Amino acid sequence: MKTQGLSLIELLVVVSIMGVLLAVSWPSLDQTMLRARRAEAVALLMISAQDLARCQLRHDSYLEADGCAWQSQLPLYSVTGRYRLDRTGAELAAMTYRLTAVPVGGQQRDRQCHSFVLDHRGQQSVTGSALASQCWPH
Repeated sequence: MKTQGLSLIELLVVVSIMGVLLAVSWPSLDQTMLRARRAEAVALLMISAQDLARCQLRHDSYLEADGCAWQSQLPLYSVTGRYRLDRTGAELAAMTYRLTAVPVGGQQRDRQCHSFVLDHRGQQSVTGSALASQCWPH
């Protein structure tokens, strides 16, 4: 007599194989997600740099005291809230700025490209173990 379905042993074998596959692939998937989310930091900094460029054109200064209201918007967050730009990360002078997007929540696990930095000359850098050229898109 032939029975239908899986035996308990067969089911346990399938579940254990799935567990091994998941354990092997999870770290790779996690790193891929961290890398993909770095684009949010870049977008946040680029949009902020554009806003500051408009202030520079209108008021000949990046400073709030000179009429640039950009600082009053801080803190700013990336689209999904994984990066933040606040007054601590926005070093402004009349003719220069240096913006730093810091990771928030789970994105703080990204040790290679931790924080993204952009200045008034367009210089890009990062804090972390990787080079800026490895973190910023080309």
